[in-house]
Amino acid sequence: MSPARKALIANGSIVVAASLLTLLVDPRFAWLLVFMGCSLIFSGWSGFCGFAVIFRHWKRND
Repeated sequence: MSPARKALIANGSIVVAASLLTLLVDPRFAWLLVFMGCSLIFSGWSGFCGFAVIFRHWKRND
């Protein structure tokens, strides 16, 4: 699996988890959703994805 696909899965998982935490635990978890949204907008705008860099680095060390 490519690092980009792993990054998309990680981002989606964090968004789903933060959504559930916001609904079920505490509304302040919505800030995590805002942070992830800004991260995805920046990634699309700049072409740089921090998660993909991390996953690429982990793949080299395996």
